[in-house]
Amino acid sequence: MFEPVLQLLTGSVAAWEQGAPPPHRTGSRVANGVPRNVYRTRDDTWLVVSATTDNQVGRLLPLLGLDTEDGLARFAKAATRGQHADELDGLVADWIATHDRDDVVEQFLDARLPVAPVNDLASLVADPHVVARGDVVVIEDPDLGPVRMVAPAPRLSATPAEIRWAGPALGAHNDEVYAEWLDLDADAVTKLRESGVI
Repeated sequence: MFEPVLQLLTGSVAAWEQGAPPPHRTGSRVANGVPRNVYRTRDDTWLVVSATTDNQVGRLLPLLGLDTEDGLARFAKAATRGQHADELDGLVADWIATHDRDDVVEQFLDARLPVAPVNDLASLVADPHVVARGDVVVIEDPDLGPVRMVAPAPRLSATPAEIRWAGPALGAHNDEVYAEWLDLDADAVTKLRESGVI
């Protein structure tokens, strides 16, 4: 399972072989890419923003009130923006902190700036896209009642998958485990049950 993740490091490995410094922790940011981070809103939710191109920043600066001569000189072009990355990141964080989540999302989307809420589970299962796609299903379990589960993916038209049950009840296969894995016979299992061990 780690091999797909290695694919994400292709450029880093090749650059390192050529003498570039190895990658280091940057949190949610990327080298020379700003603003790109996770920001807290006034209503105590979080948003992900990734608006790192010159065109995107050109649409962001008016929102922040930074479309001034000084703001444009410092932030409009990648070459100078990188020199002031921490400052711009802080200014974006400060602006977002004074607005509610939905307001930020609306303004950013209106400006064609990449933004997305960081969802908790309640928000995720209620998300209109998740609901429309049927990505979370409810399965009735005789012991637990309704159980929400993530639907199978990918969706294959010729062989569609479905979740038919939530799984076996707790302890449903104990006897098989005792016999096959622990090599216990029926008398040994009975004695363990009678003594309260199992």
